[in-house]
Amino acid sequence: MGVIPPSLVDEVVAALDGLGAITVESRRVATETVEFALPRKVSS
Repeated sequence: MGVIPPSLVDEVVAALDGLGAITVESRRVATETVEFALPRKVSS
Protein backbone atom coordinates (compact mmCIF):
# COMPACT_ATOMS: atom_id res chain seq x y z
CA MET A 1 0.00 0.00 0.00
CA GLY A 2 1.36 3.40 -0.86
CA VAL A 3 0.74 6.95 0.18
CA ILE A 4 -2.57 8.41 -0.96
CA PRO A 5 -2.18 11.83 -2.63
CA PRO A 6 -3.74 14.62 -0.51
CA SER A 7 -5.59 15.92 -3.58
CA LEU A 8 -7.42 12.59 -3.90
CA VAL A 9 -8.33 12.64 -0.21
CA ASP A 10 -9.67 16.20 -0.63
CA GLU A 11 -11.83 15.11 -3.58
CA VAL A 12 -13.34 12.20 -1.64
CA VAL A 13 -14.01 14.38 1.42
CA ALA A 14 -15.68 17.02 -0.77
CA ALA A 15 -17.87 14.37 -2.43
CA LEU A 16 -18.92 12.95 0.95
CA ASP A 17 -19.57 16.45 2.29
CA GLY A 18 -21.97 16.97 -0.61
CA LEU A 19 -24.06 14.09 0.78
CA GLY A 20 -24.43 15.75 4.20
CA ALA A 21 -22.51 16.98 7.22
CA ILE A 22 -19.36 14.96 7.95
CA THR A 23 -16.50 15.01 10.43
CA VAL A 24 -12.97 14.39 9.14
CA GLU A 25 -10.21 13.11 11.41
CA SER A 26 -6.60 12.39 10.45
CA ARG A 27 -4.98 9.20 11.75
CA ARG A 28 -1.64 7.54 11.10
CA VAL A 29 -2.16 3.79 10.95
CA ALA A 30 1.27 2.78 9.67
CA THR A 31 4.70 4.24 9.15
CA GLU A 32 6.46 3.25 5.96
CA THR A 33 10.10 2.33 6.58
CA VAL A 34 11.05 0.26 3.53
CA GLU A 35 13.83 1.73 1.39
CA PHE A 36 15.09 0.47 -1.96
CA ALA A 37 18.51 1.11 -3.47
CA LEU A 38 18.66 2.50 -6.99
CA PRO A 39 19.91 0.11 -9.69
CA ARG A 40 23.61 0.57 -10.53
CA LYS A 41 22.82 1.92 -14.01
CA VAL A 42 20.70 4.68 -12.50
CA SER A 43 22.89 5.57 -9.52
CA SER A 44 26.21 5.83 -11.43
